[in-house]
Amino acid sequence: MSFVHASCVYGIQKELWDELSILESGCAAWAIVGDFNIVTSSTERKGGSIPCLAAVIEFNSFIHSNALVDSTTMGFKYSWCNKRRGAQRMYQKIDIILINQQWIDSSASWKSRIMKRKLSDHSPIVGWNTKIPKPTNIPFKFKRAWILHANLKEVIEKSWPEPLFDVPIRKVTKKLKRLKMVLKDWNYKIYGFSSISSLVIYVLHVVEKHGYIGEFEYVNDHRSGKIVVELNGRLNKCGVISPRFDVGVKDIEPWTARLLPSRQHPKLFLLDTAVWIYYDNLSLASWIMKRRGRKNVGGKVPRFFY
Repeated sequence: MSFVHASCVYGIQKELWDELSILESGCAAWAIVGDFNIVTSSTERKGGSIPCLAAVIEFNSFIHSNALVDSTTMGFKYSWCNKRRGAQRMYQKIDIILINQQWIDSSASWKSRIMKRKLSDHSPIVGWNTKIPKPTNIPFKFKRAWILHANLKEVIEKSWPEPLFDVPIRKVTKKLKRLKMVLKDWNYKIYGFSSISSLVIYVLHVVEKHGYIGEFEYVNDHRSGKIVVELNGRLNKCGVISPRFDVGVKDIEPWTARLLPSRQHPKLFLLDTAVWIYYDNLSLASWIMKRRGRKNVGGKVPRFFY
């Protein structure tokens, strides 16, 4: 990345463009940021006299010959103002970020914005990469809901005895690391995605364990779709699914389709800040509340939807 503050003099500008062109030949991904003190066309200037045609042509020639692109397409139209009043007031877009094709290839989601001016006559310009790579050092978390699954013990017993060739002191550490990867793969196969709230998974496992799966009211395809959409919105609204997880309908639909019978969905109810599944009596809801350390609400379970 190169930073420039070009002169207002045409001849000195031309020398700078020549020097930058030499620099470009040895660059891979390249961005030039700064005050170029020249516009690419008359549309980038408002007020004042017509810009120097020779300087504009030379600047455009520099941009095209080096295959550069102006990425500052967001925010305010102009980046500079002479702060004068009336007819003498002038605006220009002279602060920009130029990037080459290699920069675009390596940062496909790159964007930049001209911000609002405050004290200076120049606007700040900000560039960022909107695609945030997933961190590789995420700590492993054992999910409480896994304990309720009948296959967990089998998964662990299958992974642990597999032989490892190392000194005894390091075998336990390596077996734990291997088990961690096995559990991650198993979790994805069972649940489809890992960002759904562990509380919801816990309740669904309790329901499944006690034989309630399948005892749901029959709904048609249209209503089924509406339930899935509202499920997504309500869970996010009441904070059951954390806002930091981007859980969309596309995530919930395949998961519910695997767990529940075709075109059948449970009745969901909102109890304080948690979501429970409720049927003809309060026995299941009471049992869950006791397991979670919550008090009984005297038989009053407000309806969540439908």
